[in-house]
Amino acid sequence: MNKLERLHGLDFCRAIFMVLGVFYHVALIYKVEQDWRVGSNDTSEFFSIISLFIHDFRMEAFYVIAGFFIFTYIKKEKIVF
Repeated sequence: MNKLERLHGLDFCRAIFMVLGVFYHVALIYKVEQDWRVGSNDTSEFFSIISLFIHDFRMEAFYVIAGFFIFTYIKKEKIVF
């Protein structure tokens, strides 16, 4: 079994995306068009823009990283479908 080198940059990206998830869910509370279960009367257009910006790429990036990790796992374990 060959040992694959750990890619610390991807772990860092995954951690950043997780932290962005916290900011995203907080921004959902304060955005102008509240379509979430929790809302506030103090809304801001800034939070609307932040939530849209983070929503555009965060989950897709998680999927790409997860696909990369499953590919390297399959390659390491020599799994055949």
